[in-house]
Amino acid sequence: MTKYTLDNTTSACFISNKHDDKDVNVTLEDGVTHVVPAWSVSILPDCKTVAYNSAKIKTQTSVMVKRPEDGLTQSLTWSWMPENLQPFMTDEKGNFRKNELLEQITTSGDQSDYLWYRTSFEHEGEGSYKLHVNTTGHELYAFVNGKLVGRHHSPNGGFVFQMETPVQLHSGKNYVSLLSATIGLKNYGALFEMMPAGIVGGPVKLLDPATNATTYDLSNSSWAYKSGLVGEHREAYLDKAGQLWRSLNGTIPVNRPFTWYKATFDAPAGSEPVVADLLGLGKGVAWINGNNLGRYWPSYTAADMGGCRQCDYRGTFKAEGDGLKCLTGCNEPSQRFYHIPRSFLNAGVENTVVLFEEAGGDPTRVDFHTVAVGAACAEAAEVGDQVALACSHGRTISSVDVASLGVARGKCGAYEGGCESKAALAAFQAACVGKESCTVRHADDFRAAAGCDSRVLTVQATC
Repeated sequence: MTKYTLDNTTSACFISNKHDDKDVNVTLEDGVTHVVPAWSVSILPDCKTVAYNSAKIKTQTSVMVKRPEDGLTQSLTWSWMPENLQPFMTDEKGNFRKNELLEQITTSGDQSDYLWYRTSFEHEGEGSYKLHVNTTGHELYAFVNGKLVGRHHSPNGGFVFQMETPVQLHSGKNYVSLLSATIGLKNYGALFEMMPAGIVGGPVKLLDPATNATTYDLSNSSWAYKSGLVGEHREAYLDKAGQLWRSLNGTIPVNRPFTWYKATFDAPAGSEPVVADLLGLGKGVAWINGNNLGRYWPSYTAADMGGCRQCDYRGTFKAEGDGLKCLTGCNEPSQRFYHIPRSFLNAGVENTVVLFEEAGGDPTRVDFHTVAVGAACAEAAEVGDQVALACSHGRTISSVDVASLGVARGKCGAYEGGCESKAALAAFQAACVGKESCTVRHADDFRAAAGCDSRVLTVQATC
C-alpha cells in the first residue's frame, strides 16, 4: 500500500495486489478490510472508500456484428478498366531526368503513392541476368521491356529490402521501369520527416546469375521520373463521362494487377453504421461516390501466434517472445472492413464504388454490411453494484445467455460460463429480454454451486 498525505490532514491511498492468481484482503488503519482482486490496483481518495479498482471496470463490452444487406451482393454489376502502363514502359517521357536515384517523397511532392524510375541501355545479343534493386520501400514492381518481372514489399515494417528477379534481355535497347509505391508515411520517432522512401541511391544492377557478379550497374544511368498513374491523373475514381469502362455480360477479369473496377449499389436502409467488406481483394484504394475510403490490403495477413488463443488480464502482458496472450487478429487480414460514413452515401439513388486494384484481387467478393451490437457483456465485482446492458439503434435484447460468478472463461460473445447463477440469470432475463436497455443490481442472493466463492458477476446478452 502507498499512502500520500497533504498537510497532515488529507490522505489518499493506493493498494496494489501483484499476485496473478489470488485475491487478497487488506485491512487499513480504520479497521476496514478491502478485497483487492489479483493483479489490480485500488484507489481510495480518502483512504476509506474505494473509488476505483482496475479489475472492477463495469463498462459494457460490446461485440459488433456485421449484417449483410439482403440481396445487395447479388445486385452488384461490375465493369473494369485497365490501368494504362504503356507510357511508362520506356524512358522517353517523364517530368525530368537525373543521373542518380532520388528519394521518392521529395521527388513526387507527396502527390501520389507511386513514382516511376525508368532508364534504358544497349545490349549486344540476347542474355539472361538477375535484376537487383536495393530500396527503402515500401513496395516495388519491376518491368523489363514492358513485362512485369517481379514484385516485392517490405515485411513487418523493415522498409529497406532487396529485390532480385531473373530477366531476359534482347539485342539492342532494353528498358527497365521500376514502380515504387509507398503505404503511408512514418509519423513518429526522432526526425521521422527525414525517413527516406523509394529507391534512393540504389543500387540497381544486373547480375550474372551464375556468379552474382555485377555486369551492369545502372545506378548512375539517366533516369526518367514520373509521379503517379494515368488513372490517378484522369481521376478515374470520380467516374467521369468518357472513361472507357468495359463489361461483357457482367463478366470481368479477376486477380489482374493494375486494374480499375466500378459498380453501383443502393445505400443500406436505416441509420446503423455501414462498412465495406473487402475480403478477396489484393491491395489498392477504394472510393465511394468519389470519396476516398483509404488504402486496402486484405491479402496481407498477420502471423499465426499462440497469444490469440488465450486471454486473462492477470499477469504480465507480452506481445513478443514466450508467454504471449491477449493478441487478436492472428492469421487474419490486417484490415478487412472499411467504414463508409453515411454522409458519403446517397439515399434513394445509386451509389458508385470504384476500386483501384494494384496487386490483383476478386471484386465480385466485395460486400456491404450494417454494423450493430451483437453481444453485450458487463461485470460487477461487488454486491450492490448496478449492471447495465444496452443494444443500439432500436435493437432489443433477445436473450441473456450467461450469468456466472468468478473470472469468466473465454471472451464476450463466447463466454464458456462455469459458475452459473440461476438466480442472477432469472433476474436478468426478467428485466432485460425484449428491452433496448436494462439495469439490474448485483444481489446477495446471486449464488452459484459449491466451490464458486467469487462474487464477481459476469453477464452476457444477445441483441
